Amino acid sequence: MANQKMFRVLIVEDVPADIQKATDIFHKLSLEVQSQVTIAAARNLLEDVSSGEHPAPHLIVLDLGFPFESGF
Repeated sequence: MANQKMFRVLIVEDVPADIQKATDIFHKLSLEVQSQVTIAAARNLLEDVSSGEHPAPHLIVLDLGFPFESGF
């Protein structure tokens, strides 16, 4: 991907098989995936983004149906 801007995707999902399926699709599209499996882990990553410690994702794929927390 020389001379092409990296397009970063954050997948917030609690089912490992679903994370892998989505990751495979995005990799086929040559997109960098930043996977986090819980809302808390995604929140931590986004806090790192706001403090400048981590680059921001361009796209967030959010599972809204978590068993113990709401994706909303």
